[in-house]
Amino acid sequence: MNQDLIKKYGIHFKNKVTNYKTDKVPHTDIPDLTILLYGLGVSELNEDLLHINAVLNGLEEEYETQNEMVLIDVNKEEVCFYSDESTVFHMPTIEFKQIVEAWRDFILTPPFNGE
Repeated sequence: MNQDLIKKYGIHFKNKVTNYKTDKVPHTDIPDLTILLYGLGVSELNEDLLHINAVLNGLEEEYETQNEMVLIDVNKEEVCFYSDESTVFHMPTIEFKQIVEAWRDFILTPPFNGE
């Protein structure tokens, strides 16, 4: 992920060790983005990336997914984050894709969660 994105969204990923166990933790300046990333495992991230690429390539018009707290709507131009049915934040889709890829790659880098 490039430094401009890291600065723009205040992104940092860290390995937090508690009781001798590692937990992968994302942090961004956008609380809903942080919440969304933290709740996604590798399989969910890969599935989301497939849909995001399909949207960017014009194979799907839009893609929507959610967790318990955040709903996102992905179209070719932007990703909108919703909380309580109102738009909280939006960002360019290509930037969102780069962040999701970086988070997935970080999760796949040792030490792994629970080690």
